[in-house]
Amino acid sequence: MNNKNKIILQTFYTFFVNGIMALMIGSIMPFIMEDYQLSYAVAGFFISLHSLGNLFASFVAGVGIYRFGRKKSIVVLSSLIALSYTGIVLTSYIPLLYVFFFLTGLGRGSVSNVNNAIINDIAVGKSSLLNLLHTFFAIGAFLTPIIASLITGAGYSWKVVVVLGIFLSASAVITYFIMKMEEIPDYSIETKEDVDDVIEEKEQDNLLPFYKSINFYVASALLFFYLGAENAVNGWLVTYFTDTGIVSVTYAQRLLSMLWVVIIGGRLLTAYLSRSFNPKTLILINSIGASVFFAILMSSSTALSVTVSLIAFGFFLAGIYPTTIASVGKVIKGSSSGMAILLAVAGIGGTIMPAVTGAVANVVGIAGGMSLITVSIILMLLLAIVLRYRANKEIQ
Repeated sequence: MNNKNKIILQTFYTFFVNGIMALMIGSIMPFIMEDYQLSYAVAGFFISLHSLGNLFASFVAGVGIYRFGRKKSIVVLSSLIALSYTGIVLTSYIPLLYVFFFLTGLGRGSVSNVNNAIINDIAVGKSSLLNLLHTFFAIGAFLTPIIASLITGAGYSWKVVVVLGIFLSASAVITYFIMKMEEIPDYSIETKEDVDDVIEEKEQDNLLPFYKSINFYVASALLFFYLGAENAVNGWLVTYFTDTGIVSVTYAQRLLSMLWVVIIGGRLLTAYLSRSFNPKTLILINSIGASVFFAILMSSSTALSVTVSLIAFGFFLAGIYPTTIASVGKVIKGSSSGMAILLAVAGIGGTIMPAVTGAVANVVGIAGGMSLITVSIILMLLLAIVLRYRANKEIQ
């Protein structure tokens, strides 16, 4: 196996672990709320602090990479995942939990930033490889609720689930430590000559720099609403289903796993279709499907209708995030700030929506809080329409 393929596989593994830890909070939140006697508002704040950590990761990882290099930075930042989840297991002191939930997001967001940058640097603008990267994330996300339901269903504490995640997170840190990152193509802009080379290449392809590209801002806004919806769904879906009494907590956890099984299939299919279709067309089709079936999901009141609509929702949701990144991949090539801004804007959406959902749920109930996610998905759809029909305005 050549070094390039080894780096790709190592990146896929660390993103697989990142997917496991992404669904950890949503899978165990009902148990944390019960053990620590938390309200919807406080639990929602935990989820949002996790998302806020994701947001800050765009800046912290960027500065760390500039000062200390990519490898040293990601080894340190990814270790925060295992350390913060250890803190969540060991203490019930709410102010400390605020800090730990923030650090889980900071660690996970750093992994997301670095892994997306690694794959984009190896295969610039190829949505197929980015979709495969996010498929491994989806596999990890799929496994977490299943593992959680099996462990808690057997009568063990939710803390056993978290400890398992801690060991996997530690293995990801080791993987980064042994990864030969010096062999990754370096598109970072450090000198005037680098800047001139990137500008010249983009001019040859008739490309605007990212900060002059309207499509870049549309894609950023689209990811804002996408990640807001995804984080709120991941954080609140199990609680929503169990508190409304539609299904049991075990069935709800397995529904969350089923969602990510479908997302795996959807991302693989999107990776295949991206060879033949314009990525902006795929984004629009997926956004339409996700909007329709999430609306159906929110109006469902039986286990069968919830299951069917959730499967369809996950299928269409699957490829939106990686394909949107790939749609502006050439524009942000050579610019670490471009990727950081893109993911930071998405992170803001992921930070706001879970907290707003929890705050509204505290007043009008969890069903009312979840209905706000529909608004986010509709706005995502509108931006997908704009992005698609601006496809000929800028060459990307």
